[in-house]
Amino acid sequence: MTRIAAVIVTYNNSGMLEALLRALEAQSRRPDLSIVVDNAGDAGTSSVAARFPGVVYVRLPRNTGSAGGYAEGLRLALERGCGLIWTLDDDVSPEPDALAWAVGTLKGFPEEERVCAVRAVGAGHPVPYPTRLPVIPWRGTLLTAEAVGRAGPPERNFFLYGEDLEYSLRLTRLGYRFYWAPASRCIESRMDGKTELRFFGLRARVYSDPSRLYYAFRNEIYIYLLYRRPADILRVLAYALKLSAAFVLLRPAASVEKIMAISGGIRDGFSGRLGERPGTGRAMRFKKTGSAGER
Repeated sequence: MTRIAAVIVTYNNSGMLEALLRALEAQSRRPDLSIVVDNAGDAGTSSVAARFPGVVYVRLPRNTGSAGGYAEGLRLALERGCGLIWTLDDDVSPEPDALAWAVGTLKGFPEEERVCAVRAVGAGHPVPYPTRLPVIPWRGTLLTAEAVGRAGPPERNFFLYGEDLEYSLRLTRLGYRFYWAPASRCIESRMDGKTELRFFGLRARVYSDPSRLYYAFRNEIYIYLLYRRPADILRVLAYALKLSAAFVLLRPAASVEKIMAISGGIRDGFSGRLGERPGTGRAMRFKKTGSAGER
């Protein structure tokens, strides 16, 4: 039987991490190995991991963001000879058959289709059969170790946001495909701290820290330049203008800092300035009305 590793990247979220590890124990097809990558968080994370004897716990010396965390987790899964790797954020709640359905969906494709990943769905997914995905975020995605070994690790210098986009484009360039696995369900459980902006067809779920905006725009611009996708660059720039206008009109008191974060990210994306920037804090997540995915 193929060995499966669950890879979880976490940072100061011990309560939800414990709930996730218990959910993994309750899976009808349990992972053979659970790897918890702690991004230099507080002592609560190590205490939680210690209560689960089958967990491989790794505490990084500093916070490397999601990019560095998943790069380390995927490396460890390959090192331990796992054939499938299930990537999970620490704030998801997989239903008891989530992994079993993901494995069944992935193995249901003929080899010549070159499907290397399937992703669990959240609540309200509209289609009951597997459909193509252009990008595979880490949240609830089951990957083949063969594809990960060929593609190499995610780009650590993105720090936050975009490393899954670049990784998806890298895998696509190698000829791989990805699909939704609609019978596999992973529900996002952390919904706190979000407000909505609505502005001329734009719907944005907004957190407090503009630094996350910086990383999102910087990394997308850089990635689309790297992969020579000018239409996507124009789309990101148009979205930046629209979001900035929404901030000015709807949240004027906080607009200057957020617009500076957006413009700084775009500038550094074009210049190729990657790596961690100081001042990262709580997140800002946003999406367009009608979009299938989240930035």
